[in-house]
Amino acid sequence: MLGRSKLTLLRYARDGHLTPGVHFFRGPYQNSPITWDVERCQQRFAELARMPAMKLSPQ
Repeated sequence: MLGRSKLTLLRYARDGHLTPGVHFFRGPYQNSPITWDVERCQQRFAELARMPAMKLSPQ
């Protein structure tokens, strides 16, 4: 488990904090489920936790 809501994960992806093809994978169709790479996401969350808040803001 990632310990984050689906909306939070999607927001991280939208804001560029999670990379398609690295942290998550979309299926071939628009309504296909998203597959999350739990280990890579957890590593990224740890990196984000160490970053100053200014760098986390969407531009």
